[in-house]
Amino acid sequence: MLTLNELIAEATALPDADKAILIDKLTASMDEQCTAPKTATIPPATLTKLRGFLVLSLFLYGIALALPCLLFNVVPTDSVGVSPSDPNDVYAMKGIELTFFGIIGLLFLQIPAIGWFANPLYWLCCITFIMQRYRFSAIAGIAAVLIGFGGTFSAFWFKLPADSGGVSEFTLNQLLLGFWLWLAAPGLIALVSIIGLLKQPARLSTRSD
Repeated sequence: MLTLNELIAEATALPDADKAILIDKLTASMDEQCTAPKTATIPPATLTKLRGFLVLSLFLYGIALALPCLLFNVVPTDSVGVSPSDPNDVYAMKGIELTFFGIIGLLFLQIPAIGWFANPLYWLCCITFIMQRYRFSAIAGIAAVLIGFGGTFSAFWFKLPADSGGVSEFTLNQLLLGFWLWLAAPGLIALVSIIGLLKQPARLSTRSD
């Protein structure tokens, strides 16, 4: 590899026309390096806060998967009423079960399964939030809450199959704690993202001053 002195010596030995071309290229390269956008660095304090809110949101999401989210009545397929004959004939479905059955419900085009799309929207919300893309994380978080609530709430009107033989069906009876924690996870990120958007103009005006 040539040293700097050797490069200078070779450059001085070039004809004047080649020297001018070389100088123009070096000048253009230096201008590009000076004007290239610098990668924005996140202040340590801000990064700590972002991680704190993200960890709290993920904690809520994880708890929601472990807790019962929806309480279903198990009714025969030929039953006219929505209440089971046996009061104990109910089933509390956990969040992890709902995540699995939501995928199956999408394959069979069940309307309440639309609420499952809140899960990928939540992960998109988390990714854009940690990147400080607050506008996208706020939109994704709000969409996750609306789709998750709307799709699940529709199960009050649409019955779901309770077994593969079609003997009984699930009718939604009650929304449990796990469901609300599941919605709180993207809701928290959306709220913090909106606050971050409101603070951005103030930061820009402070920097300009």
